[in-house]
Amino acid sequence: MQTKRDGGPGRQGKRRQFADEFKAGAVRLVLDEGKTVAQVARDLDLTPSALSGWVKHAQADRSKGKTGLTTDERACVTGS
Repeated sequence: MQTKRDGGPGRQGKRRQFADEFKAGAVRLVLDEGKTVAQVARDLDLTPSALSGWVKHAQADRSKGKTGLTTDERACVTGS
């Protein structure tokens, strides 16, 4: 059985970083191909919460801010 300390599922530690293209592809699988967040997260070895956040951001961008802050709005708020 793996624990959080040995790098197994649910591991805590260094955050992984993903290219924007990878994120966009994962989001497309959910929004355009109808796969579930859980299924895509499992297939791509992501946490469902990370993928869910990407999906929410993409939905806000696609709806031009009707469902949340767009990428540009988030950048203004965070100052980056």
